[in-house]
Amino acid sequence: MPKKRRKTIVIILTILTIGIGGKVYMDKREAQKQQDLLAVEKQSVKVLKNTFADIKEVKVEEFKKTLSPEVMVHL
Repeated sequence: MPKKRRKTIVIILTILTIGIGGKVYMDKREAQKQQDLLAVEKQSVKVLKNTFADIKEVKVEEFKKTLSPEVMVHL
């Protein structure tokens, strides 16, 4: 009986370890996605300001990796 119980405990611990590891991985991946998106937003603002000299403010309402981001530019 102890071998069966030990095997069950090992299986449960393995499943928990995989579950926790997967959660940590997904959280880190989401954080990296957010950092990448912020970098893209900053680069877009720099390009806008370099292209149009009279821009005073750029407000990013919603930014998605699509062909048409929603950006408000105040001149």
